[in-house]
Amino acid sequence: MKYLIKDLVRLTGIPASRIRKWQERYRFLHPKTGENGYKYYDQEDLFKLKQIGHELAHKKTISTILKELRLDSDPLFLRQEPPWTLSEIRQPTQGESIPLRGEELRIIEMISSGNFTRLADILDGIYSLTPFPQFVQQTLSPLLVLVGRAWENRLLTVADEHAMSRFFTGYVYSKIQSQSLPTKPTWLVVTFPGEVHELGALLHYSLLLHSGISARYCGNLPENELMKELTNFSYKNISISIVIRQDQKKIELLRLKIAQHFPQIEIHWGGPGYLDATSSPTS
Repeated sequence: MKYLIKDLVRLTGIPASRIRKWQERYRFLHPKTGENGYKYYDQEDLFKLKQIGHELAHKKTISTILKELRLDSDPLFLRQEPPWTLSEIRQPTQGESIPLRGEELRIIEMISSGNFTRLADILDGIYSLTPFPQFVQQTLSPLLVLVGRAWENRLLTVADEHAMSRFFTGYVYSKIQSQSLPTKPTWLVVTFPGEVHELGALLHYSLLLHSGISARYCGNLPENELMKELTNFSYKNISISIVIRQDQKKIELLRLKIAQHFPQIEIHWGGPGYLDATSSPTS
């Protein structure tokens, strides 16, 4: 997609005069002049300016931001071709905000433009060289974190995130479909009732299958449907994923209900929302 400078102003909120001044001094954008004499910027330029705008809101100087984004020393980093991996994806600690850069921005550009075929090719290259548990923990899981960070930084829209979720679900299933066991499931994997973020639970399910455990993944179930599901099979374990923090009292009520009706089932909790709820002295 091509953008005039007025489009960049509209999409980023950064004045045209400032963009021109930065470009004159730092030359980190790469506009191309059309036959009509106008300069056209591409998606990569837009991503750079969006990220810079986000960092400016944190009271950083433009020179500091460019160094953090590596635009001062490597202005063509987004145009570099593979080979590359997802090794640069960084997972911030709780409460930390770090800018996206280099490889991370390239991945986000693929998602925003809907180039999932290219993203699948990259993931397949890593998958072919990596044991499956390591692939999940060091590639797929950080990728989810990256998408969340990009959405928080307004580099991805809700529609982008939904498209990515559908791609990710299909991709993971394509890697585990041959591992499904014919026996009745003994381990149920769900999210906390009302929790809409299901992909972390899906990854947990994929690791259980890889370990030879007969598991069933149901994602987000209302509480009454969850209790019905626990009745239908002789489950011995249930994993419940929580991404968005829940009231600790709600978590305890669900635990007590499951324990009361199904005392034979061992309950496993996981996800950042659960850690947040249980680590806080009050809820």
